[in-house]
Amino acid sequence: MTSSISTTSSQGKDDSETPPVCKCGLRAKSKRSTTAANPGRRFYGCVLYGKQEHVPCDFFKWIDPPVEARNDEMLANLVGKLKMMDEQRCMMHEKIQLRDEKLRMMDEKIRRQQTREWRLKTLLVGSWAMFLCYLLM
Repeated sequence: MTSSISTTSSQGKDDSETPPVCKCGLRAKSKRSTTAANPGRRFYGCVLYGKQEHVPCDFFKWIDPPVEARNDEMLANLVGKLKMMDEQRCMMHEKIQLRDEKLRMMDEKIRRQQTREWRLKTLLVGSWAMFLCYLLM
């Protein structure tokens, strides 16, 4: 365990539980492993470790579960998020299809209105032409 402790760095005080007391009678310090076997895994170690004037005890306790268990948990969380995102994507796709259909219907309505407007303008111009012809006769 000593090589694991020697390749660690200090961790901020974001742990929710109170650190245990080490064999020296002091509160253990939360640290983060930098080893290849346990990358980023948090553990408690003696606060005297790394201090030249003191000999630390061999206290060591993991805070986080083993990497494999964390990977399984993270994978399960990611799969859950992926499913949720896929459901959201499907809902958005349906909303887009409904909006596209509404847009097509509005375009058709506009086209019909434009056709009607053109016919009414033509009828108005024709009626004015006939009225002018009647007046000129």
